[in-house]
Amino acid sequence: MRRNVKWAVAAAVTALGIAACGSPHTGTAVQGGSSAAGSSGSGSSASSSSLSGDVYFLVPDAGTPRWLTQDTPLFTKDLQQLAPGLHVVVENANDSVTQQQSQVENAITKGAKAIMLVSVDPNEATGALQSAQQAGVPVIAYDHNTQNGPLAGFDVYNSVTVGQLQAAPACQFLSQGAPKTLARIMGNPGEYGTTRYYQGQNQCLEPLIKSGQVKVVCSQYTPNWDPTTAQTEAEACLTKTNNKVDAFLDMNDGTSGGVIAALQAQHLAGKIPVYGGQDADLQNLQYIAQGYQAGTIFKSFVVEAKIGAEMAVGAIKHKSPLPGVNGTYNNGFASIPTALLTPTYVNESTLGNVVTAGIFSWNQICSGPAAGTSACKSH
Repeated sequence: MRRNVKWAVAAAVTALGIAACGSPHTGTAVQGGSSAAGSSGSGSSASSSSLSGDVYFLVPDAGTPRWLTQDTPLFTKDLQQLAPGLHVVVENANDSVTQQQSQVENAITKGAKAIMLVSVDPNEATGALQSAQQAGVPVIAYDHNTQNGPLAGFDVYNSVTVGQLQAAPACQFLSQGAPKTLARIMGNPGEYGTTRYYQGQNQCLEPLIKSGQVKVVCSQYTPNWDPTTAQTEAEACLTKTNNKVDAFLDMNDGTSGGVIAALQAQHLAGKIPVYGGQDADLQNLQYIAQGYQAGTIFKSFVVEAKIGAEMAVGAIKHKSPLPGVNGTYNNGFASIPTALLTPTYVNESTLGNVVTAGIFSWNQICSGPAAGTSACKSH
């Protein structure tokens, strides 16, 4: 099962970064193809009550749990409250650029009022974005950057800050005592987020590497953030070094899960620390409670989805600036109005923050193997 979970973490927001927060409620979405959410709800303003039609929410895959279990249900709920006449159609591209491009064209043909786009490949959406602009359909990039084409807005977390937060505890560990070895399992090659996470991580790592305190013994990108690929990469690194790795550093919960699976096969889970993470996936929160994963970057899906819904309504109504916008992002085509939101880092001592945000309950986190952990015993 693929876990393509990207995490973001707390820190300064700059015009160069991207940020978005959200804490999920419960909702439904289809695991592939498309689904339409009916319009119900209250609390919409009079100015938005006359809006009607479909808003398409296009996600890249079903293997990343958050898209269909958190973001789309939350977005649907928030949009219905803002504009009860708008319906949400969710479509999953199954990691196919071609399929997602077809979905954009289909949304345009069917008269979409707006498109929320989580791109499969940020560099392969130019044609689709141009088609949407020609048809007068606003497109808002959600959580993933989309390059070289017109966008109405961008709703995302500061990626450099994510990298900084991921690496900070790793650097603290690596800087202590004798020189140490580090294995890096990175994200999808060429992706904006991967590049920025790497940049953020290197701010504390590069001085340690240059001083000789840290030696990077393995460094691999993970196409499409595939956890199975991450596991294979970690296994190859352990074989290459004869298990002589002091720490792993990755970029999201999916890659963390792959590394942990490789360590479990060698009975090393919990003995070699795994740093990084991103998205606060339930299984990874359980790994944190078990001591297998040091922490994760928590992006409140609730906030991110709410901002996304507000931006969608604003774009349909031709508002400028769009709600939530506090920065810009140059996607190679133009400076895109961007909502930069604030993420946080969660470790064993702060797991309760995810519960407080309403993402998961203690009963969910403390089920199965995590039930007997010290983090769960007090709850």
